[in-house]
Amino acid sequence: MVNGILKKEAFQLLESTNLSIEKISEKLGYSDPTNFYHAFKNWTGTTPKKFRKNLKN
Repeated sequence: MVNGILKKEAFQLLESTNLSIEKISEKLGYSDPTNFYHAFKNWTGTTPKKFRKNLKN
């Protein structure tokens, strides 16, 4: 349940803001951006940076 909420919020922040990945991970409550990267990759199979880049293409 919590992962679903974090995933949805991560997608929203990546899509609608220019916040850095580090700031997004902080907003989502991750103490280390690396943990956010790992969680995001588990959810999507890609990194937050690549996800954001693909949105712009």
